[in-house]
Amino acid sequence: MADATVLVADDEIEIVDVCRRYLEREGYQVVTAGDGLEALAQWERHRPDLVVLDLMMPGKSGWDVCAAIRDREDIPVIMLTARGEESDRLLGLTLGADDYLTKPFSPRELVLRIRNMLRRTARDRNRPVPGGKADKDPHAEEERHFDGLSLYPSLRKVVAAGREVELTVKE
Repeated sequence: MADATVLVADDEIEIVDVCRRYLEREGYQVVTAGDGLEALAQWERHRPDLVVLDLMMPGKSGWDVCAAIRDREDIPVIMLTARGEESDRLLGLTLGADDYLTKPFSPRELVLRIRNMLRRTARDRNRPVPGGKADKDPHAEEERHFDGLSLYPSLRKVVAAGREVELTVKE
Protein backbone atom coordinates (compact mmCIF):
# COMPACT_ATOMS: atom_id res chain seq x y z
CA MET A 1 0.00 0.00 0.00
CA ALA A 2 1.32 3.46 -0.87
CA ASP A 3 2.27 5.73 2.00
CA ALA A 4 -0.36 8.07 3.34
CA THR A 5 -0.78 11.52 1.84
CA VAL A 6 -0.93 14.53 4.16
CA LEU A 7 -2.10 17.99 3.10
CA VAL A 8 -0.34 20.80 5.01
CA ALA A 9 -2.02 24.19 4.58
CA ASP A 10 -0.42 27.25 6.16
CA ASP A 11 0.37 30.73 4.87
CA GLU A 12 3.78 30.68 6.63
CA ILE A 13 6.11 29.08 4.10
CA GLU A 14 8.69 28.18 6.77
CA ILE A 15 6.13 26.15 8.69
CA VAL A 16 4.98 24.34 5.55
CA ASP A 17 8.60 23.56 4.67
CA VAL A 18 9.45 22.21 8.14
CA CYS A 19 6.29 20.07 8.22
CA ARG A 20 6.97 18.73 4.73
CA ARG A 21 10.58 17.77 5.56
CA TYR A 22 9.64 15.97 8.79
CA LEU A 23 6.73 14.13 7.20
CA GLU A 24 8.65 13.10 4.07
CA ARG A 25 11.47 11.79 6.27
CA GLU A 26 8.87 9.47 7.85
CA GLY A 27 7.69 8.24 4.46
CA TYR A 28 4.57 10.32 3.99
CA GLN A 29 3.60 11.95 0.71
CA VAL A 30 3.02 15.66 1.31
CA VAL A 31 0.82 18.11 -0.57
CA THR A 32 0.98 21.78 0.44
CA ALA A 33 -1.12 24.92 0.20
CA GLY A 34 -0.47 28.54 1.16
CA ASP A 35 -4.08 29.70 1.57
CA GLY A 36 -7.54 28.33 2.20
CA LEU A 37 -8.71 28.31 -1.42
CA GLU A 38 -5.59 26.45 -2.52
CA ALA A 39 -6.07 24.02 0.39
CA LEU A 40 -9.55 23.12 -0.86
CA ALA A 41 -8.27 22.74 -4.42
CA GLN A 42 -5.40 20.48 -3.26
CA TRP A 43 -7.80 18.45 -1.15
CA GLU A 44 -10.09 17.95 -4.17
CA ARG A 45 -7.17 17.05 -6.43
CA HIS A 46 -5.27 14.67 -4.11
CA ARG A 47 -7.84 13.40 -1.59
CA PRO A 48 -5.24 13.16 1.21
CA ASP A 49 -5.53 10.77 4.15
CA LEU A 50 -5.14 13.61 6.67
CA VAL A 51 -5.20 17.44 6.62
CA VAL A 52 -3.15 19.86 8.74
CA LEU A 53 -4.76 23.32 8.68
CA ASP A 54 -3.69 26.73 9.89
CA LEU A 55 -6.72 28.68 11.10
CA MET A 56 -5.69 32.13 9.91
CA MET A 57 -5.07 31.82 6.17
CA PRO A 58 -5.94 34.24 3.39
CA GLY A 59 -8.71 33.40 0.96
CA LYS A 60 -10.59 31.05 3.27
CA SER A 61 -9.94 30.46 6.96
CA GLY A 62 -8.93 27.06 8.28
CA TRP A 63 -12.33 26.94 9.99
CA ASP A 64 -14.08 27.36 6.63
CA VAL A 65 -11.81 24.79 4.96
CA CYS A 66 -12.43 22.29 7.77
CA ALA A 67 -16.19 22.79 7.53
CA ALA A 68 -16.12 22.37 3.72
CA ILE A 69 -14.11 19.14 3.99
CA ARG A 70 -16.37 17.82 6.76
CA ASP A 71 -19.44 18.44 4.59
CA ARG A 72 -18.08 15.96 2.05
CA GLU A 73 -15.69 13.55 3.77
CA ASP A 74 -14.72 12.24 7.18
CA ILE A 75 -10.93 12.35 7.23
CA PRO A 76 -8.69 13.39 10.13
CA VAL A 77 -8.07 17.14 10.45
CA ILE A 78 -5.45 18.70 12.74
CA MET A 79 -5.66 22.44 13.37
CA LEU A 80 -2.23 24.06 13.64
CA THR A 81 -2.48 27.66 14.77
CA ALA A 82 -1.20 30.50 16.89
CA ARG A 83 -4.71 30.91 18.30
CA GLY A 84 -4.57 28.97 21.53
CA GLU A 85 -7.49 30.44 23.46
CA GLU A 86 -9.98 27.91 24.78
CA SER A 87 -12.77 29.43 22.68
CA ASP A 88 -10.68 28.95 19.50
CA ARG A 89 -9.86 25.34 20.40
CA LEU A 90 -13.50 24.61 21.17
CA LEU A 91 -14.66 26.16 17.89
CA GLY A 92 -12.09 24.17 15.91
CA LEU A 93 -13.13 20.93 17.58
CA THR A 94 -16.83 21.79 17.18
CA LEU A 95 -16.33 22.33 13.44
CA GLY A 96 -14.89 18.83 13.16
CA ALA A 97 -11.16 19.10 13.82
CA ASP A 98 -9.82 15.91 15.38
CA ASP A 99 -6.88 17.58 17.09
CA TYR A 100 -5.57 21.07 17.79
CA LEU A 101 -1.90 22.03 18.09
CA THR A 102 -0.77 25.57 18.93
CA LYS A 103 2.26 27.39 17.54
CA PRO A 104 5.07 27.28 18.33
CA PHE A 105 4.97 23.50 18.08
CA SER A 106 7.33 20.55 17.88
CA PRO A 107 7.44 19.08 14.36
CA ARG A 108 8.23 15.69 15.89
CA GLU A 109 5.09 15.92 18.04
CA LEU A 110 3.04 16.78 14.95
CA VAL A 111 4.43 13.74 13.11
CA LEU A 112 3.56 11.47 16.05
CA ARG A 113 0.05 12.89 16.28
CA ILE A 114 -0.40 12.29 12.55
CA ARG A 115 0.94 8.74 12.76
CA ASN A 116 -1.32 7.90 15.70
CA MET A 117 -4.38 9.44 14.08
CA LEU A 118 -3.79 7.56 10.82
CA ARG A 119 -3.28 4.33 12.74
CA ARG A 120 -6.64 4.77 14.49
CA THR A 121 -8.54 5.72 11.34
CA ALA A 122 -7.01 2.83 9.38
CA ARG A 123 -8.04 0.40 12.13
CA ASP A 124 -11.55 1.88 12.15
CA ARG A 125 -11.79 1.26 8.40
CA ASN A 126 -10.33 -2.28 8.73
CA ARG A 127 -7.37 -1.66 6.47
CA PRO A 128 -3.57 -1.65 6.84
CA VAL A 129 -2.09 1.41 8.53
CA PRO A 130 -0.89 3.92 5.92
CA GLY A 131 2.43 5.72 6.28
CA GLY A 132 5.09 5.32 8.90
CA LYS A 133 7.65 2.54 8.84
CA ALA A 134 5.55 -0.63 8.51
CA ASP A 135 1.97 -1.54 7.71
CA LYS A 136 0.12 -4.02 9.94
CA ASP A 137 -0.51 -7.59 8.89
CA PRO A 138 -4.05 -7.53 7.43
CA HIS A 139 -4.71 -10.97 9.01
CA ALA A 140 -3.61 -9.95 12.51
CA GLU A 141 -7.18 -9.27 13.65
CA GLU A 142 -8.60 -12.65 12.63
CA GLU A 143 -9.96 -14.80 15.40
CA ARG A 144 -7.91 -17.88 16.30
CA HIS A 145 -9.13 -21.19 17.71
CA PHE A 146 -7.02 -23.76 19.49
CA ASP A 147 -7.87 -26.82 21.55
CA GLY A 148 -10.21 -25.33 24.20
CA LEU A 149 -9.05 -21.75 23.59
CA SER A 150 -10.47 -19.04 21.31
CA LEU A 151 -8.90 -15.61 20.69
CA TYR A 152 -10.89 -12.64 19.35
CA PRO A 153 -8.33 -9.81 18.93
CA SER A 154 -10.72 -7.23 17.44
CA LEU A 155 -13.06 -7.75 20.41
CA ARG A 156 -10.17 -8.06 22.89
CA LYS A 157 -11.74 -11.26 24.14
CA VAL A 158 -10.39 -14.70 25.12
CA VAL A 159 -12.55 -17.76 25.77
CA ALA A 160 -10.96 -20.74 27.54
CA ALA A 161 -12.87 -23.96 28.20
CA GLY A 162 -16.11 -22.21 27.20
CA ARG A 163 -15.68 -19.32 29.69
CA GLU A 164 -14.59 -15.77 28.93
CA VAL A 165 -11.27 -14.88 30.54
CA GLU A 166 -11.01 -11.46 32.18
CA LEU A 167 -8.04 -9.58 30.76
CA THR A 168 -6.19 -6.54 31.99
CA VAL A 169 -6.02 -3.48 29.71
CA LYS A 170 -2.45 -4.37 28.74
CA GLU A 171 -3.33 -7.99 27.99
